Amino acid sequence: MSRPNLVLLVENQPLIRMAIVEALETKGFEVIEIPDASDALASIERAAASTSTRAILTDIEVPGGLNGSELSWQVHQRSPGTAVLLVSAATRPAPTDLPPKATVLPMPTTPEELVDSLYAALSELGLLPR
Repeated sequence: MSRPNLVLLVENQPLIRMAIVEALETKGFEVIEIPDASDALASIERAAASTSTRAILTDIEVPGGLNGSELSWQVHQRSPGTAVLLVSAATRPAPTDLPPKATVLPMPTTPEELVDSLYAALSELGLLPR
């Protein structure tokens, strides 16, 4: 069954994760919270068979064997139509380190700015939520 508003959130800091989840759910998104990159990859692989992940929002610096840039490439390879947003307080990846149309947001940013950026990324891919 397709879940058209599904967002995978990869963030290991619980308070940040909670604020982002609240902002996304308020706007009608369904959020799967994951604290590290390896669990995120496993979730993407499971979701490919049964659901539609609309977007992934990940910190660049996450635990789990991959950084957010590497995770974003893995997501792009498995599901090229998924919007990819990355956030970071310190790391600024080069455009060549990211999949096409990935968005990088500097931290700090507000949850509202994240939601606006998510809508922009989904719009660019023709994936606005219903």
